[in-house]
Parts: sequence; structure tokens; C-alpha cells
Amino acid sequence: MANKKKGLLLAAGAVAAIVLAGCGGGGGTSSTGSNTSGGGGGTSSTGSNTSGGGVSSGGGSGTLSLSIWCPSTDNNYMSTIITNFKEDNPEYATADIRVIANPGEGEVANLANQEQEATADVFCLADDNIRQMVEAEMIAPLTDEEVATAIEENGEDAVDAGRVDETAYGFPYRNDNGYVLYYDSSIITPTQASTLEGILAACQESGSLFYYEIADSWYTPSFLTAVGGKWEINADGDIVANFLNETVVQGVESFKTLYDQYRETWVVQEALDAGDIDAGLQEGAATRTGAFICWNHYDDAVALNEDIECAPLPTFNGQALRTFLGYKHVGVKSETLGLTGDRAVLAKEFAAYLTNQESQQLRRDTLGHGVTNLVVNETPYTDNPHLTILNEMFADGATIAQGVNVTADFWDPVKSIGQAIYLQSGWGEYTGGAADVLGNVVNQTGWVSNPDL
Repeated sequence: MANKKKGLLLAAGAVAAIVLAGCGGGGGTSSTGSNTSGGGGGTSSTGSNTSGGGVSSGGGSGTLSLSIWCPSTDNNYMSTIITNFKEDNPEYATADIRVIANPGEGEVANLANQEQEATADVFCLADDNIRQMVEAEMIAPLTDEEVATAIEENGEDAVDAGRVDETAYGFPYRNDNGYVLYYDSSIITPTQASTLEGILAACQESGSLFYYEIADSWYTPSFLTAVGGKWEINADGDIVANFLNETVVQGVESFKTLYDQYRETWVVQEALDAGDIDAGLQEGAATRTGAFICWNHYDDAVALNEDIECAPLPTFNGQALRTFLGYKHVGVKSETLGLTGDRAVLAKEFAAYLTNQESQQLRRDTLGHGVTNLVVNETPYTDNPHLTILNEMFADGATIAQGVNVTADFWDPVKSIGQAIYLQSGWGEYTGGAADVLGNVVNQTGWVSNPDL
């Protein structure tokens, strides 16, 4: 997703414009946060904020060259990495290594598809872009040795988020794109905050609101997995799901019953609006925000209400809700696009360096990002409770790696489940209730039903 699920679709010829921006100066920025309303990130730009050819080091006629795409917010960091890389690898001291454009991580696949020859040698991309890059033969696979090192340093989940058909294609470096629970501790106790039922009861009693965006496909899987929903991508690229399993059907029915019970308290917008949440956090608000499930909004929320606390997602019917966890990887352009010889070797070595422990520590320290390196993550994110909670949820198995679990056919059908709960009081047109709603999903093109999955 850009951070979330869909990159900004650029017009034909945009690659050339972006590359030229690296030579001509700044460009506009576009948010790619982990929400449809545009918040929770803003860490990328479709224009370059560099001048004189972009972030670069070295370079003369006939020298070895390497081009990079990264978000504009990473430019200063990337400049430091380039310098460090050359100091640690003197054989590349004269190489011309530079950032040529600043697409957001979620824009890379669309951008590369539009004008493949302009694709950078090394690029930072969101996990859900990798499959599209693989299908177009634009990204190089990792070697067995690179995979082993990446797993040792980052864990299997981080590497698996960049796999397609058992082959790994990305060097992982970020996994901070997920949602957690925020609650007003003057309204809700920690015990109440541990269950969805407790949160809703406390909010109803206090006359406050609970924001949980179930009609957005970034959030819908949180309850689907809690009731036993599973899916995977088969060799044909189809989504195989167990949504018609009796346990899942009954679980969705129960979830719908709970929503109907608390319709006046439980706010669903189909695109979470942080402005509405914030309005209810301010002192003297006519209607208070009691709790919300959201991307990283800690600093803004606490600035408005010092009673705000961060916590893992609550349980529903005794089972934990789970967050999608979006990973970021560094990819290397494929041989098909002309990256061969010494430049291909340099590209792989730079990608590995950009994602090693020291570089991820620098990323965390200078940019405040949540990273994948296991050693770096041994130190709690004391200055960012949201990231601390995400790491706790990851350790407890309450996260869903996005990249390996979705294709383009995933988002709208899954969103329809939440929309049916939200819009259809008593299930409305769905006379068969949850079974009809879920059956409508798995019967769509690109889906396969397997209740025994």
C-alpha cells in the first residue's frame, strides 16, 4: 500500500519527469501513509528534492555507476549510507552512486512498469509491489546465501514478506506499518481495553465514540483472522480462502451481532479520518473519542489528550485481533532490464549494506522508523510506544505479513465483508447472512474456496 495498499498511479512518461527532477530540483510530495485518508506516514515523494543530479557520491566519465530510488525523506540518510559504503568498501570509492528520483515505496511497481528502461538499479519498495515486479521480470531474486543472511539478521517473516512462489526477492529493512489500539485511560481501564466487548461497553456507558474501520480492507482482516479466517496465494496467483468454513461463518455472524449492538458507539467511515478522532480528543469536545484503532498516531494523540495510552489490539470472543504488517524491502533491478556484470555485483552489495544491522540502526536513530533487524529491535522503542506495541504483537503472533498474503484481487472483495456488516442492518439483501457475504467473496474471479485450509 503505498504504505497501505495501492501506490499512486502515475501517468505515462512520469518516470522521465521524475528522473529529470533529480537534475532540476524539487517536486511535490504525496503521502503514502498506512490509511486511505492520507495520514500515518508521509514518508515519500513523487518528486526529487535534490539538485545538481540528486544525492550522489563520486562519479566521473567511465566510472562504475549505480542509480537509486528512495523516498525523499530518506535522501539525507541515503547520502550518509553512500559515504559509509564507500569508506567500508574502498574498491567502490570512485563509483558514481546516486539517488535519481524519489518515488514512494508503494509507487515503484507502477512506475517501473510504465517505463522500464528508466528503472533505478536499486529501489526501496513496499512488500505488495514485489509480486508485480516479479511478474514483469523487473526484480532480481536473492541468492541462497543472501536469503540465509537476511533470515539470520531479520527473521523468516521479514524475508517471507518478499517471497513469490518460494523465491525471495527483497532485502528487508522496515516493518512499522501496522495499527494498534489507542484508548483514553480516563474512560477505559486496561482490563476493559483488552477486549473489544469491554471497550465498546465502556464507551457506550461514557457516551464516547470508538473508531474501528472495519469497512476498509486494510483493517477488515483484523477481525477475519480472529474468527479463523485464512488465505494463501496458490501457484496460479489465486487467493485460496477458508471463508466458508463453519467456524468463520459463525464468527462473522457474531461480529456482526456485536456491531449491531453498538452501532451508535462504534464509528465506521470506510476511510479513517484522523481529524474526527482528534476533534474528540480535545478538551471540551462535545463528543469524546474513547478509543480508536489506527496507524502510528501517538504523538498527535498524546499532544491533544495526555490520558491516551497505546495497547495491543483487543480480543473478540477471546481471540486476538491481528494487524496487517506492511514490510519494506530493497530490491535490485533484474538482468532482464540490463543490470549485468560489475554493476549487478555492486547493486547487490549496496542493497545488502543498506539493510544491514548498522544501516538499520542509523535508520531507526535518524528517521525514527521501525526496522526489521533482530538485534536492533532488542532495544525497546521507548520514545515511540506505537512501535513498541507492534513489536509485542509481532512476538505474540498477532500480525499478518501483508506482502506474501495479497494480490490486486484481494482488496475490494475483502472490503465488501466489512461494508456488509456496516451497511446492512440485519444483513439486508444478504438473506443467508454471513455465509452469503463470504460466499460472494470467494466466488469472485481470482479467488478459490477451500473451507479446510
